[in-house]
This record gives sequence, structure tokens and C-alpha cells, in this order.
Amino acid sequence: MRYDELKNKMNTGDLILFEGEYPISKTIEKLEKCPYSHVGMVIRVEGFADPLFLESTTLTNLEDLVTDNPNKTMAGPKIVNLYERLNHYGEDVKPYVSPKFAYRPLQVERVGMTDTILNLHKKYYGIADPKETKMIWEVIIGRWFRIKANKDNFFCSEWIALVYQELGLINTKYPYNAYMPKDFTSKGKFLKLQKGLFENEVPMTLV
Repeated sequence: MRYDELKNKMNTGDLILFEGEYPISKTIEKLEKCPYSHVGMVIRVEGFADPLFLESTTLTNLEDLVTDNPNKTMAGPKIVNLYERLNHYGEDVKPYVSPKFAYRPLQVERVGMTDTILNLHKKYYGIADPKETKMIWEVIIGRWFRIKANKDNFFCSEWIALVYQELGLINTKYPYNAYMPKDFTSKGKFLKLQKGLFENEVPMTLV
């Protein structure tokens, strides 16, 4: 389905999944045996007609729309316009290959969710993504040894897992750094919601 057919249905907590052409994207996709290597979350914020996008990324080509930090293009956790992220994702990769996207709705009671997310974003804005080797190490210690990583960097699925834990959507049996992008897809078996219900992801295009 097209983005413009889905955007009015999107709500805070819904997921957006990305297939990418970046080298790190292909590494993640091969390790996971999954077509998606980046995950972020829809957030509806008062004053913005369009859905915004909560993510953690090394990309700095879009301004954060809610931070009060004067530097609005820092890497790490950020909130950007969802359409703009979709439209510009991977444009710096040569030759350009149009990435694939998917939308995964979440059925859940949403009272207070946006405020919680905005507070987390304010607390952690400016904390960068880890290097590839550190990211893999943090997943290993979290997933197999249940060791919580320091909150001094966030890869994409780690950040969304932390937010989901703070929202009470998943428990803390495993730390936030145990989660990978595949876990947020319908093929993932590791993530167990303790509140709400996921629908299957819907392939999404811009046009």
C-alpha cells in the first residue's frame, strides 16, 4: 500500500521497518536472515498534522522536530518527519536503489504514551549510535547473558526496545540491548508483547 493510503491510520507505537542498501544494513540483514535492518516507531505529536518518526540512526540529514537543543541534526535518538525519512532514506548510496518499507500496526491503549516518549527523547537526545562491533557485542551480552548495556549509545532496535519497555509493552526479562530489528517483524519470535497486539506488517511504498 502507498504511504498516503496508510498515514491517517498510523498512530503512536506503530512500527516502520526498513530494508537498506548501507553496508551495515546488509550485514544486519544477513545475520538475521531478515529483509529488514532498521526499525523505528510512529509518534503522533500535537501541532503536527503528519505522523512523526522516532528512531536511532547515524543519519544526520534531517532535523529533529521537537528537541530544544540548538543542534537539531545530531546522530542517535531523534524524532523526524516520517515521510521525509522514507523519501530520503538511502539517497546517499550510489548507485541508488529504492529501499523497501513496511508498516506494522499496534493495537493498544495509548493514554500517556506520547508524553512518555517525548520525555525519553529529551533525556537521550544526542547519544550516538555504537560502532558495528559494539552493536553486535551488546546484542550478544543482552540476548544470551541478559546483561544490560550502558545507555551511552543506542542502535535502532535497542532504542525502540527501551521505549517499549518504558511504555510497559514488553517486560524487562531481557534488556533492551537484546533486541534486533527482526524481533519487531512478524517473523520474529523473541519479542513478546505483554500489552497490546501486533498486526502483520504491510509492505509500503511512497508512490
